[in-house]
Amino acid sequence: MAHGHVRLAVNPPRGRVPGPHALAYLYAWHAQNSTQQWPIFDVAAATRLVDDTEDTQPGHNVRDLPPLLYGMWEVVRDRVADGGFDPRVSMADRSDDMGREATFVGIATSSLGDPRLPWDQSLARAKTALLAEMNMPMSWRIRLTDGTRIEVDRPPGASQEVVRSSERLDPPGAGSVGRWQRLDAIYQPQPGSVDHALDVLCIAVADGIRDRSHGRRG
Repeated sequence: MAHGHVRLAVNPPRGRVPGPHALAYLYAWHAQNSTQQWPIFDVAAATRLVDDTEDTQPGHNVRDLPPLLYGMWEVVRDRVADGGFDPRVSMADRSDDMGREATFVGIATSSLGDPRLPWDQSLARAKTALLAEMNMPMSWRIRLTDGTRIEVDRPPGASQEVVRSSERLDPPGAGSVGRWQRLDAIYQPQPGSVDHALDVLCIAVADGIRDRSHGRRG
């Protein structure tokens, strides 16, 4: 998602003005070669690229990630109240193909630009660079329903991302993840932070899907 986000931001399609943030609702299911001893999962996503706006009013500022995520949380509550909640349908603008066995496992955010600069300045700098897509700073934040936290950052001009996570990401025999660091085990996100907003949104989506499933069985 992140690399596609960069391409669209640097070379936007006609009629769209991609903003600095995009979301992915992550789903997984057992692959055909998965076994009980060696579980293997296929992963797919339903994504939403948030279009840019210069409106900085509360509830409209799509350049500030925490308020954007809190705003999506309010949307989730409305969609759940409407019934039949499915983020692949009501919260995304495209979705990978996935079967009925696909299970919601978390949310990822893709954020572009230097956080020290306004978005329009970061975008202009990337566009004037020799390799625009390589000079756009990127940051990913992933929150899984089991509590796993993953952070990925790529500074401008770097060819490799720095990966941090609360759990190791290289299962036995799969090789190691380059430039991997373990996140601090002490995790107490403050209200208003990206981490807190992402936690709130992930829990709300998972609860909404579970409530829909319980209602269907009833």
